[in-house]
Amino acid sequence: MITRKLHNWFFERGGIQSFNAEVRRVSLCYSVLYLVLLCVLLFFPLPAFAAKPERTPLTLELLQERLKSPIFQEVNLTIDLREMVIDLRPENSIFWDNFY
Repeated sequence: MITRKLHNWFFERGGIQSFNAEVRRVSLCYSVLYLVLLCVLLFFPLPAFAAKPERTPLTLELLQERLKSPIFQEVNLTIDLREMVIDLRPENSIFWDNFY
């Protein structure tokens, strides 16, 4: 009895057509939203990627200073050389010899 009433309501009153139209409308809204989001992410890069920190070249004096004052990192003594550029090219042989 109830299923017959639901059947009549859904099929005779154009329930399928209105349901399909609603699904298409919602689907279109989400598609447009995803397209806008994609455009925003592609054309407006995040500032974190654009700003690169300035790296300090490692000198013998700076290396000696860092060796004298190591830091604790996970119960190990560590020499902090983050954000440093270590130039070990053959042109910089004096530093290379002292570094190793």
